[in-house]
Amino acid sequence: MLGSPGCGVLQMNGQPTAQNTRECGADGDLPGFRNWANDDHVADLARIWNVEPERIPHHAPPTHAMQIFRFAEQGSVRLLWISGTNPAVSMPDLARIRSVLAQERLFLVVQDIFPTETTELADVVLPAAAWGEKTGTFTNTDRTVHLSEKAVEPPGEARPDLEIFLDYAGRMGFTGRDGTPLVGWTGPESAFRAWQECSRGRPCDYTGLSYERLRAAGGVQWPCDRDHPDGTERLYSGGRFWAAPEYCESFGRDLVTGAPVEEVEYRSLNPSGKAVIRSAGYLPPHEAPDELRPFHLITGRTVHHFHTRTKTARAPQLRDAAPEVWVEMSAADAEAHDMREGDLAEVSSPRGVVHATVRVTGIRSGVLFLPFHYGYWDLPEGAARTRAANELTITDWDPASKQPLFKTGVATLRLLERGGGPSSADRAAKPDRLGAERRWPMRSRDERNRPRPAGAAPRRTRSRPGSAARLRTPHRRPRDPPRGPGPVRLVPAACARARRDRRPVRCPPGHRAPLETGLGAKLRGKGGELVGHRGPPGMPLLHDLRHVHVQAAGVSLDWEMIAQAARGNRDTALLRLVERCHPDTLRQMRWANAHLKQLSAQVLHG
Repeated sequence: MLGSPGCGVLQMNGQPTAQNTRECGADGDLPGFRNWANDDHVADLARIWNVEPERIPHHAPPTHAMQIFRFAEQGSVRLLWISGTNPAVSMPDLARIRSVLAQERLFLVVQDIFPTETTELADVVLPAAAWGEKTGTFTNTDRTVHLSEKAVEPPGEARPDLEIFLDYAGRMGFTGRDGTPLVGWTGPESAFRAWQECSRGRPCDYTGLSYERLRAAGGVQWPCDRDHPDGTERLYSGGRFWAAPEYCESFGRDLVTGAPVEEVEYRSLNPSGKAVIRSAGYLPPHEAPDELRPFHLITGRTVHHFHTRTKTARAPQLRDAAPEVWVEMSAADAEAHDMREGDLAEVSSPRGVVHATVRVTGIRSGVLFLPFHYGYWDLPEGAARTRAANELTITDWDPASKQPLFKTGVATLRLLERGGGPSSADRAAKPDRLGAERRWPMRSRDERNRPRPAGAAPRRTRSRPGSAARLRTPHRRPRDPPRGPGPVRLVPAACARARRDRRPVRCPPGHRAPLETGLGAKLRGKGGELVGHRGPPGMPLLHDLRHVHVQAAGVSLDWEMIAQAARGNRDTALLRLVERCHPDTLRQMRWANAHLKQLSAQVLHG
């Protein structure tokens, strides 16, 4: 199927540099498609970086973005550095995201080329250079590596991202295990040579490339090495894959719970290193339409804007082509709700409201569509926060890919005022020349710390384009995070029962508490009563997960005993029942174990 002309997979990345970030590990995985659960891969990376293997986080699966925000919300993450993205518009449940980023205990650094909704919440803003203002390489989805040369100087105080990171590493004095500087490169070309060594022998091998060659060739597809000096047009020829247990990037995940597959299980499934295709049954979303909120809500993109309009809304033609948010609905739904093209409607969900003009389209009945691009940076001071589609979306994510679920919410809709015709979203772009305003004026630390006039809002909550009160609106926490769909819907219920029924541990006089030493002592020291509510915010959840794992382990043992009894009595019907049910119990154990590993490092640190 793969490895022949016309048989490839059409992959459309959302961002132009998404491929390189995956190769380099900027998505949270290890560089060079290394496997965090493979000790040999970790040791090889430690050798290249000149650090001890223990310094490379691999005690648990990589922490995804939604989990990072939860750790920041709980207080175990105290410094967050956001570079080149705008989560105050792009993440789900924006009221919650704003409250997390606006916490006084969280030190927020934001690095970007323009002011955004996220820079408004930052303690430190680092102005970065845009693509034409720095040198580096970009890799397309088809693995073609291009060299992008610096064309103009960055304006004002803006600096290339690499220069900012190198400056930070130098000021922090980071060193390797032999005391030499941790970062040994000084600019983009020397950093590229370091990346070549990091990619050696891995699927994305760059060792046959150089700036000189890329200038001459204009673009080369990796892997490019001694065996493929001219690059590689097509992967997987002859049925050769990168799936061998010793080489693969990952042992896989349970598609229902997201728990990592262990190496022993992967080897038994795939001893010959062939490609593995797995399936997963349909699972209904956590929210379903009802009488109160009868619509499915989905969000997505429009051709005129990219991501959160940080750049495209500063280009007049693109801005004027789609200046405001709109909501699409079917003709049947519009008639049923007395809505007309161009009317102003309020779309609401359990998390917030959005005001948008109505567009009547061929969309399926029972579904509302909102483009997610629109935020608040270009609105007047004090404007209401009723424009961003992610005010409505749910805090939930796919268990395997860890991607937020932007297309599974529910909503209702009501008329605010009659419009005067077609939605403004249909405007054609004006033929005037494309242009864009440049960076915001940077203020010095003295200016930022200057005493504020009497009666002024606190600095952290004052926001251009919004009010302080809106930024600190109390938010609803997820009802049962982290959770797993499907068979492990039992897990949230078990957690709820544990929270309802738990009591502080009391021991009879003269008896030692069962967990008085070792981990139990640390749990007591961190959390007061072993199962009480005092201590770090994550302690109750950590206890619940431990309780779930213990309960699932006990049930697993019960299934094994029942299976033995069924075999002894030659009861094939009972044995088939065990074979159907026992894997779900093991799945719950793996789910709880994965979250215990990840959460323990946050809650029990220090």
